[in-house]
Amino acid sequence: MLCCAIPLFAQIPNAGFEAWTTTEPDGWYTSNSAPTSLPVTRVTTAHSGTYAARGDVLPLAGFPTFSLQPILMPGPKGKGFPYSQRAAALNGWYQFVPASGSGDQLYIIATFTKASNGIGASVGAISNAATSYRQFSLPFIYPGSETPDTCQIVIEIIGPAGFPKVGSYFVVDDLSFGAATAVEQSALPSAFALSQNYPNPFNPSTAISYQLSAKSFVSLRVYNVLGAEVANLVEGQKEAGRYTMNWNASSLPSGMYLYQLTAASEKGDVFNATKRAVLVK
Repeated sequence: MLCCAIPLFAQIPNAGFEAWTTTEPDGWYTSNSAPTSLPVTRVTTAHSGTYAARGDVLPLAGFPTFSLQPILMPGPKGKGFPYSQRAAALNGWYQFVPASGSGDQLYIIATFTKASNGIGASVGAISNAATSYRQFSLPFIYPGSETPDTCQIVIEIIGPAGFPKVGSYFVVDDLSFGAATAVEQSALPSAFALSQNYPNPFNPSTAISYQLSAKSFVSLRVYNVLGAEVANLVEGQKEAGRYTMNWNASSLPSGMYLYQLTAASEKGDVFNATKRAVLVK
């Protein structure tokens, strides 16, 4: 009797960006607006194989204070693809060159959902320039024991105030799920920062990332619009570095919430930042 292994879950579509139809990588949705505005293009500077995907921040005609972000998301209209395993990490290879003085960051975000509810997240914010390929390995955080049915990935460049600076670009290749891999650590952050949660709006889980440029006592709390505290995500001493927390708001009603980061360094410097998160059930 012959038998064969039948995969019970899909893999990342076109994970090496080898297949392209006209200006789009097969299996991926981009921010391209044919025929003239193509922030995402095929390049031959691949980590392996023949091609990789490059994203360039382009000027937005008629709007000098804005820019066109390169965005890559797998699946129809970027809504993800079937996946039914609890992966340990999202791995891959990248190059990233932020425009001079921009403070732009390359964000690589993956979320697992089940019946449209978030159950796991993996977030990476890369700020240091890398003109040759470097590996990234982003561990997933699972607050519960659920098994996903869908994975969503977003690869984009974000500026300190939202819109990135024209001239910043990235190249990505060879994405995969697997064990978390030890990779070369980038330099410590040069500033304190609190990132926008992802996804947003969310239901019921979302990932919140922050970075510390010095060892600090950190408090990360969530409040409702009346100012009442609804969650205390972090309270204690943290070394300089980058951190991601998963907030599960399954016990809370739909609405807008505020999450606030306070970091007091050993030198006496205090950083405060607040951002909004929207829960939609």
